[in-house]
Amino acid sequence: MRAFAARVLAGAAVLLLAGAAAAAEVCETPPASTGPVSLMILKGPAQVQSLAKSLARGVPVVARDASTVIFRDGRVLTADVEAAGRHLNALGWSRRRIDVVASFAGRRARPARRGG
Repeated sequence: MRAFAARVLAGAAVLLLAGAAAAAEVCETPPASTGPVSLMILKGPAQVQSLAKSLARGVPVVARDASTVIFRDGRVLTADVEAAGRHLNALGWSRRRIDVVASFAGRRARPARRGG
């Protein structure tokens, strides 16, 4: 079930990222790259900024806003998948493969119990 959920998230992320409009605050021009993008979806902007601080050692940030940080090496931390898509399009990375490596976006409701 977990693998299925990861595939569904990956598919949804690809669709959202492919169709997102281009607009971003770019810190520097990223290199032309065709490697995969690693997408980590976090619960909120505070978690994104906190994790970005701990991961930023020596890797330049190429795009950033309150809910998204994108590193030159292809790591994307976001609490807003649509915003991440806009950044990736603005960077020219829309054709790169997207690997959803983790999603902690929020709690899902438990499935309803079947009466019996």
